[in-house]
Amino acid sequence: MGLTVLLMTAEFFTTIIQRIFCENTLTRRINKPAVDIGIWGGYYVCINIMTYYVLHNIWFNMLFSLAAFFLVVRVLYSNSLKSVLFVTFFIYLTGMGTEVLLFFLVQYLEWPLNEDTETVYAIISRIICFCVIKIVLLVVKKKRNVEPDLQDWLEVFVVPAGSIWILLTLVKAEPFSEQASSFVASAIILLINIVTYYLYERSKEAEEKRIREKVLEKQCEYYIRQNKESQKWWEELRNFRHDIKQRYLLEKMLIDSGKYSELERYCNENLKLITRGNLVSNTGNIYIDSIINYKAEYASQMGIEFEVKENIPKDGEMNAEDICICLGNLLDNAIEELAGHSAGKKIDVKIRADGTNLFINIVNPYRTVRKEKGKYLTHKADSSNHGLGLIIVRQIVEKYNGQIEIHDENGLFDVAVLLYDFIH
Repeated sequence: MGLTVLLMTAEFFTTIIQRIFCENTLTRRINKPAVDIGIWGGYYVCINIMTYYVLHNIWFNMLFSLAAFFLVVRVLYSNSLKSVLFVTFFIYLTGMGTEVLLFFLVQYLEWPLNEDTETVYAIISRIICFCVIKIVLLVVKKKRNVEPDLQDWLEVFVVPAGSIWILLTLVKAEPFSEQASSFVASAIILLINIVTYYLYERSKEAEEKRIREKVLEKQCEYYIRQNKESQKWWEELRNFRHDIKQRYLLEKMLIDSGKYSELERYCNENLKLITRGNLVSNTGNIYIDSIINYKAEYASQMGIEFEVKENIPKDGEMNAEDICICLGNLLDNAIEELAGHSAGKKIDVKIRADGTNLFINIVNPYRTVRKEKGKYLTHKADSSNHGLGLIIVRQIVEKYNGQIEIHDENGLFDVAVLLYDFIH
């Protein structure tokens, strides 16, 4: 039973290797994750059933595997028939080549060979195949003028090579004494843990970069919306000024005719036009105005009122990405909390500049607060994709050696952020 599980795991690893190579060398035809997982999963199940339970002839197994892999690649990727055939034969020639190479190596070095060690050698051959494919992918990367980084080399050599050594130690095929091999195996396990931690940190950095890119896209949307609204209002105001003489003549005519109700209605319409440009935030600072006005308009659709008090220099320069993350996420959290309220839907926003320092204070009513180990949690059902905003806000506060304080008392959720040397 244990050997079967190991073989199934080795075949699963093989399928992953094949997919990695295809994803990096071919062009995806279908971009639906569910379809991708379903097809590769079905391929894995079919291959193993046919190999271990139905077909017991090595040539039939090879032909079936080639045909199944070709079909998967042909369905999922849109490259030419020539490219698909090349990838199919390359994958299987690489797999067979590493198995043959390992077989002759075992024979030459007279390593132990039995039912148990055969399974371990099969796993080792998959790891060697993975190394070969990763090296080929690095060559492809270089051909595309993309310089491989440290992470790429660690993936190719450190973890696979360390794994191979440990597996050889298990089957007593190590080239050194048992004590020396145990020492080396322990050192490799430690190194693998270090490398794994490094790769994990890199993946976290990549995720944060992705979030920041999304924030920048949103920031551009804020600016475009603010600019369009301003242009539209100034165009209407310019037309209003151009027709001011005719408007006065019409008002005088209504007065002379005693049509005061029509005059009142006409004046109210003109006042609406003139005051339409009085947006929630009018500091003249595009960074602050664009974010607050965008969020305020969105919130107004849910009956949420913004009360804004600001004291910001019009020409104050600041990091657009950082202010968007801080202010945008704090306002989003407040709007999210008040979206389900039926009364008291008001958000108090205070923003003040003190020299080069920036102070932001957001206060809103709340119903319930979710906390775990002192950290505030999102109310959204998809918590895996939410709740990261406040974490990045804290990182930005640390970046500017600032402070953040959060209080939830008397039914009010109060967040205060102070950023030092933020305005230039």
